[in-house]
Amino acid sequence: ISFVLAVVVVKAVLPVFNEFAAKNIHFSLLQPSALAVLCLLALVTALVSGSYPAFFLSAFKPIETLKGKVSVAGKGSTNIRSSLVVFQFFTSVALIACVLVVKQQLDFIQQTKLGYEREHLVMLRNTWWLQQKTLDFKKQLLQIPGIESVSASNYLPIPSSRSSTVFNEPGKDVSTGSMPSQYWLVDFDYQKTLGLKVLQGRWLDENLPTDTLSCVVNESAVKAFGWKEPLGLKLTTYTAPDLSQSITYTVVGVIENFHYESLRQSIEPMVMAIGNQSGSMAVRLAPKADIEKTMAAVGVLFKQYLPAQPFNYRFIDDEFNKQYDAEQRIGGILSAFAGFAIFIACLGLFGLAAFTAEQRTKEIGIRKVMGATVAGITGLLARDFLKLVLVALVLAAPVAWFFMDRWLSDFAYRISMPWWVFVLSGVAAVIIAFATVSFQSVRAALANPVESLRSE
Repeated sequence: ISFVLAVVVVKAVLPVFNEFAAKNIHFSLLQPSALAVLCLLALVTALVSGSYPAFFLSAFKPIETLKGKVSVAGKGSTNIRSSLVVFQFFTSVALIACVLVVKQQLDFIQQTKLGYEREHLVMLRNTWWLQQKTLDFKKQLLQIPGIESVSASNYLPIPSSRSSTVFNEPGKDVSTGSMPSQYWLVDFDYQKTLGLKVLQGRWLDENLPTDTLSCVVNESAVKAFGWKEPLGLKLTTYTAPDLSQSITYTVVGVIENFHYESLRQSIEPMVMAIGNQSGSMAVRLAPKADIEKTMAAVGVLFKQYLPAQPFNYRFIDDEFNKQYDAEQRIGGILSAFAGFAIFIACLGLFGLAAFTAEQRTKEIGIRKVMGATVAGITGLLARDFLKLVLVALVLAAPVAWFFMDRWLSDFAYRISMPWWVFVLSGVAAVIIAFATVSFQSVRAALANPVESLRSE
């Protein structure tokens, strides 16, 4: 029956799971291999789950059984049942802790200051085709209500928008004094459009002809070169593979580090200079702009300049969030499995509580006759089960910490492992366990003691 129900549930849930987990898993009983594996799974499950009671019952001696001297609450069976409950809650507590850690890291990512303003920032694709019309297109964009600034560059803080090279200080040996660096060619409006913060000096100025050979570096570049006063220093990069051609820039400003990669990577040194590369455009919208109306006007203008090209735009914050789709899916899948694990653990604990209450029916009746209260009896029965949950918590906490610490090690910028996550997981497990056990405990405590003692 379970096998048939499982197949039905899988067929019904699989499309939702594929969409949620970004997978393309197919399931069909018409495949002989799949059917064979499932039948084998059902057979093994039946054998494993049925072997213990079968061996346990077959070990009874008929004479002792008929004399009523055999109890099904032997020490060995009790230990096995308790171990299974501990294992179930061990899994539940570990999954709850993992879900909380993943959520904390995702919240940290969303709250981390990236060094640029990603809200209200739109990226236009296919603008490379503008060529000589780029500046005119930018001016026309700025005439549209709701647009504050526009910048044309191949390089934006989104995945795959990168360019790296090697810089060195003039006069120093290239083989020993070079610094690998991001090398981004931008325009004069780049800093204003992205909201970059200038820490020292200034940004590149289109009114200064010399700024075509000036550059701005980030904090990581200053640290990599070991500079005390970076302003006015020179940087050289080679533009030919044989080092026969080079270009030398003068540093006129230092910007605050900004996260152009995901938070998994450290921020590398970066050099920004003026260049004529307009593969994409960044458009800064006003905070109160009518986004739908503004982007419709941008689309009309785009088609006027590039009628053969598709109008394609994306919000930078959406591109930023896409970098963490995998983490979002992991958190969701862990949450689902945690829910299933808790449900199964509660079933196991409920069954064990019902069994124990049945075994101690006469004891409960005697205690009630002697004056025990419902609360006292409930606490007496629940206490033993809560001990099992606490054992599960002690075992689960280090395991969850180990795996979550390894998961967090993939991030250059991460949270510290929060201790309260394990406390909250344990408290949640205790509350769930107590609620599960209390139903059977209160039911046993409210039973009429005359009924349970009548046979004695």
